[in-house]
Amino acid sequence: EFLPPMIEAGQFTRAARFLNFAGGAGFLAAGSFFIVRYHRYQEEEDWLFAVHTVLFGAAGLLFEFSAMWDLAWWWWHLLRLAAYVVALVYAARKFWEAERAASQANRQLADLNRGLDDLVAQRTNELRATEERYRLSVRGSNDGLWDWNVTTGEVFYSARFRELLGYSQQEFPDLFDSFESRLHPDDHAHTLAAVEAHLQRHEPYDVEYRLKTSDGEYRWFRARGQALWNDAGQATRMAGSITDVTDRKQAEMALQHERFLLQTLLSNLPDAIYFKDLEGRFLRVSDSLARHLGVNSPEEVHGKTDADFFPPVYAAQARADELEMQATGQSLRAKEEHPQWV
Repeated sequence: EFLPPMIEAGQFTRAARFLNFAGGAGFLAAGSFFIVRYHRYQEEEDWLFAVHTVLFGAAGLLFEFSAMWDLAWWWWHLLRLAAYVVALVYAARKFWEAERAASQANRQLADLNRGLDDLVAQRTNELRATEERYRLSVRGSNDGLWDWNVTTGEVFYSARFRELLGYSQQEFPDLFDSFESRLHPDDHAHTLAAVEAHLQRHEPYDVEYRLKTSDGEYRWFRARGQALWNDAGQATRMAGSITDVTDRKQAEMALQHERFLLQTLLSNLPDAIYFKDLEGRFLRVSDSLARHLGVNSPEEVHGKTDADFFPPVYAAQARADELEMQATGQSLRAKEEHPQWV
């Protein structure tokens, strides 16, 4: 009752014709708008709406000239059907494009996942090989390794590190104080100064110090290390090694003592003592011999030969005796000499 009739006596009413004409005009206006947009932006959606609205607009205008079951009436329905077909074809095409894009994306994702799996496997194998090399190097090395977290103060000490000092894990916990508290008092200041110089000024860290072992004795160690710094220039980590150099230090001290004794003998004995190389050149002489040779200090004799101080006959005989000792390996004893100084 509230809707106007559309058909009376087998004909479309004026209301029906007005509604279709007005709708057709509106669709054509919309079609013009979408045609302009399509030429400006070249978007497929604008093309679809342009075709769709033009077809619906043409169908609406044809309604004005149609009667039930005449040719215009059929054209009116065909145009509307064409509009639906266009929309359906477009929707189907977009659906299949989306399916192809999704399928391609899935293939690319699968390829990416396979590549990522291969990369992870490769990196895992490389990491495993690196760890194995590290374990072998630690196991085969005589050095004790350490890795210090500068921020927290925690330190990783290798088993060999503790073994060099004779401590267990409980006796020598993973703390910097475990190391610092066992430094020899005479080495404490310069060792920490070397650490600070490396952390603050990037100076090489290569220092020797004594550490107290579990039996209460001190042994000499050579420590070398390298720090890592963050973007702000602050040290965050420092790692390195220690090597037991006690035997070398003892040998050096023994050599220093022997040199001291030798120098004492050369300076105080009244005998003429000298050392020569294989070419007969003086290397060291006693103070007594230097005075006999008429020089002010033993250093003035170094590098010279008998020919610089003695007559040629005596110098030649002395050189012959030296060559004979070199050839036979026998020492020359109880030979009286009466050299005349030049």
